[in-house]
Amino acid sequence: MTLSSSILLNHLRDLMKSKIYFKDIIDTYIVPTADPHQNKYVVDHYKRLKFISKFTGSNGTAVITDKEAFLFTVDDYFLQAKQELDQTCWKLMYDQMNDNCSIINWLAKDLKKNSIVACDPQLVSIFDWKEWKKILLQSNIDLIPLEINLIDLLWNNQRPSLSDTSISISNNELQNSTAVLDASVSSTLESFIDRCCTNNIDFARTYDKNIYDNRVIPSKHLAILCCMDARLDVYRMLGLQPGEAHIIRNGGGRIRDAVRSLICSQALFQTKELMIIHHTDCGFTYFSTNNQILASLIVQPGTRKSNLILSRPAYQNNKSDFMPIIDIEQSIRDDLAEYKQYPMLNQNIIVRGFLYDTKTGLLKEIK
Repeated sequence: MTLSSSILLNHLRDLMKSKIYFKDIIDTYIVPTADPHQNKYVVDHYKRLKFISKFTGSNGTAVITDKEAFLFTVDDYFLQAKQELDQTCWKLMYDQMNDNCSIINWLAKDLKKNSIVACDPQLVSIFDWKEWKKILLQSNIDLIPLEINLIDLLWNNQRPSLSDTSISISNNELQNSTAVLDASVSSTLESFIDRCCTNNIDFARTYDKNIYDNRVIPSKHLAILCCMDARLDVYRMLGLQPGEAHIIRNGGGRIRDAVRSLICSQALFQTKELMIIHHTDCGFTYFSTNNQILASLIVQPGTRKSNLILSRPAYQNNKSDFMPIIDIEQSIRDDLAEYKQYPMLNQNIIVRGFLYDTKTGLLKEIK
């Protein structure tokens, strides 16, 4: 099923607001007609402009803001664009200079100060990027490079594949032998999991088996609930050793997702104290509403293909609560209060909440 341009624009705007790919809301997103090699004519795999706008011409640039969408193109393609665009959601603009800098100049005049403009840097030459940034900075507008292309997230499984045709190259320096470059070579690259398995072999050489001679019950009778954030080194943070505490982790370090583990930790493995630790710069503070998280989830690689064709009302009515965090200290207080709502959790143990500052490494108790 092909989504309409209007629905795709709504999905794109949700991504721009989500703060998952950049720390602030993206006010304007630019979609050039280009590929990573700066080719004028691109293969289907890179026809992002066609996907988002339905415009099939080879010369155009889309500019999407939180409320409007503009397509800039030259005189040769103007009539074609007028016929192909859904003009209820797109405004057709004449690119008289056939120069993206003229579009950037237009943005510099049209956008509010302190706006954030984003684009995939692979689609813009370094010369143009520097010029764009210079022009926008003069109007106090920031141009930021996004490592991931937002159109690709929307495209997902519907995106045409790159050709897997092999290329043979004659190389005199290699005694006229033929080198074959396979476009699918990336699939043979080492997975980081493979690296981890190799590291495990090194670990096993000096492994101290006495650690597991201890009982399965944590020796300090302590359970710690914290976020899955990769920056949190809980053992070093609290001066703990293996075997001393249960570490229970989930997105945001929320009680609701940890109830099963905590019940078992207390009833089966005799933990008598609980630390709830949330932290600054948590990824869940990048979202202000549940719908923003849902909008990001339905276009992530690996999600069910059927999710990609849900109508906008359908995914907004999804009942899943992904618990975005608006106030990080309040989220700790909320979890301390929610703990008391579960009768199977031990209400007679010590339960304390803390905020971990990722800039200083210090804990602050929240009551």
